Amino acid sequence: MTEKNKKYKINLDNEYKLLAHLFKKPNFSNTIEPSLFLAETSKKIHAGLIKLDERELDFELDTLLTLIREKDPHFEYTTLLEIEQDFQSFKNLDFHIRALKNDYIKHESLKTVLEDILVEAGKSGELNIEKLESYAENILGKISTLGFKRENQTLIKQAQEYEKIIDERDAGLIIRTSGFKDVDRVIVRPFARGQMMGIVGMKGSGKSAFLLNIINSLINRGICVALFSMEDDREVIFDRFVCMRGNYNIRQLVQSKMDPQFKADLKKVILDLGQMPNFYLNDEASMGIRDFDQQLHEVEAYFESTGALPEDRYFVCALDLVSMLSEFGGEDPKEITLAMNKLHRVMRKRNRNSSLAYTVQANENKLRGGKIFKNPEDLDYYKIGLEDIRGGDNYAARSRVVLSLHRPVFMKQKLFPERNEIWETMPDVLNIHVVKQNNGPLGFVQMLFGDNFRVTKFRQQ
Repeated sequence: MTEKNKKYKINLDNEYKLLAHLFKKPNFSNTIEPSLFLAETSKKIHAGLIKLDERELDFELDTLLTLIREKDPHFEYTTLLEIEQDFQSFKNLDFHIRALKNDYIKHESLKTVLEDILVEAGKSGELNIEKLESYAENILGKISTLGFKRENQTLIKQAQEYEKIIDERDAGLIIRTSGFKDVDRVIVRPFARGQMMGIVGMKGSGKSAFLLNIINSLINRGICVALFSMEDDREVIFDRFVCMRGNYNIRQLVQSKMDPQFKADLKKVILDLGQMPNFYLNDEASMGIRDFDQQLHEVEAYFESTGALPEDRYFVCALDLVSMLSEFGGEDPKEITLAMNKLHRVMRKRNRNSSLAYTVQANENKLRGGKIFKNPEDLDYYKIGLEDIRGGDNYAARSRVVLSLHRPVFMKQKLFPERNEIWETMPDVLNIHVVKQNNGPLGFVQMLFGDNFRVTKFRQQ
């Protein structure tokens, strides 16, 4: 679908895709820069949607048509109907918005900048550097105004919004949790909206299992959670979830010739997990931050479609491992700085209501080279510090909370195998150190790591 505009053909599909999305959410219409639309038809529809929102009217095609006809009495109803019927999926909305920006740049370059350059060059036969800089600034200025406009709020409005948050906290309407009371006790604001929490540890320390326990506890509470597992595929993920939820160990799940009753019970656990409307699993092994950003839009739409998304549209994201995002692939700490800044911006978007927990693996070679444990007891309260993670300061700078995990018995089995008979009789304790927390103290919690991958309360004997 195209429309001619002087010398440039406009791709109406991109414009109509965005308009159809605004049909579903007309209150976002005034956040779209009007100049993003090049077609006159699109401009009129967008102006009508803004009127609809300003007058606090419910969306109906007939109502929208009436508002548009205030300016254009001959506007056709079939145009609105075709847009609504032809564009139903909004999974790739960001792609179409970027395409609109490209269309705008090409159009403005052809219509204004290039024509001005040709006229100027024709007058004098040459262009000076000041003129070229002026034209470049003109293009950049126009680009900066495209898309979603930033809402500048007055201080009093910001204060009123915060006052509402206090009232909601007091009434118990905003209750965020890590899924564990003991962990909540040492974290001031677990899973705050727009914030990130890091979970660090060596390979085998229980990072992924601990994250899955958090997810399992949250979905059991009805909280929407999306897991992006870049390290483990869905078979591993389901193995661990089924062990946790059915209280099985992994050997029971990989055996052949299963007892029929056991298999029937097992399948019921699998079915119950598969029917959770508030859980989303993505096990793509390769992804960049832009892909992750786009996925969050799809996750929100998915939870909305299942009816699980709450009124405040809050959900939790879990990313295992964050270092597997393509932007984190380099050795240079500066690359990690840029990547964490980019990820932080993704989570802090104005209308984003999610919180992120991610895992990071410690640099085990560094520990082997510089840390020698002469006595098993040295491992009891050892903790991985930020200095043991490549680019650790960068992770800490952008994360509200960083947890460091350590399993003393696991490490004793690894470093002192000659005494395994003793270690096998000891409880597999998971030490959780809060090594960084904004607006809160550092802390320490001990929990028990079970052979069913379940993390539970640890009771000292």
